[in-house]
Amino acid sequence: METAIAKSLKQVIDKVNSAIKNSTKTSRCTIVGASKTKPLELLQQAYDAGLRHFGENYVDEIVTKAPKLPQDIKWHYIGHLQTNKIKQVLVPNLYMLETIDSIKLATKVNKECQKLSKKLKVLIQVKTSTEDTKSGVSTEDAPALVEFIMTQCPNLEFSGLMTIGYEGDENAFIQLYDLKIEICEKFKLNKDEIELSMGMSQDFEKAILYGSTNVRIGTTIFGAREYPMKAQCKEEHIDVAETKQNEQQSQKKETETQQEGKKSE
Repeated sequence: METAIAKSLKQVIDKVNSAIKNSTKTSRCTIVGASKTKPLELLQQAYDAGLRHFGENYVDEIVTKAPKLPQDIKWHYIGHLQTNKIKQVLVPNLYMLETIDSIKLATKVNKECQKLSKKLKVLIQVKTSTEDTKSGVSTEDAPALVEFIMTQCPNLEFSGLMTIGYEGDENAFIQLYDLKIEICEKFKLNKDEIELSMGMSQDFEKAILYGSTNVRIGTTIFGAREYPMKAQCKEEHIDVAETKQNEQQSQKKETETQQEGKKSE
């Protein structure tokens, strides 16, 4: 019996193939199942339905999931990476790190890859929006980071660019495609071999029209995410301790107000 995830994946594949046909800027596109917070059994169902590329946002999740799932899975790390988590994220079948955004991070990832005799595909994350919550190097500074990786990081393979813009923001897609062309011309790279990772569940078809070769799709395949309190607060950039503190302060004020009311009676 076909699972709901298998049906959803088929629909996504059909939409991706249709978008590729209508695009003048790409002739291929990889579907990366963005599987953060999802249990192993759902990832296995997607794998059984033919999906081979999976993406995780949290180091703890990729470390836990990777050893327990088929080893031919190609893992993408698509979350912000702290330097103290580099060793952990380098699981044996990590295929691509999509969020290099500084010389410091590139240097440290390269150093750890050297220790493992590992050559790792990397994308440079580019900031194409004004949102403070979004990470990434500026479009102006991206070429210098590309050059650094190509000349100073022998264990890293520069493979392309990644961005997370506003939902459906065509300008973000245009910026990243134009930057790709600029970088390919500057460093004499084959533009057909350089990846553009942009587009998620809500806008992946539009992203492909603008040249995406790598779409990160989560809820459309796996369904809506259900976050534990701690993870949800983290996702929304809310500190759990601060949330509890605010609640305690509100309760304290409410108690003081009630006490003052009783005194005035």
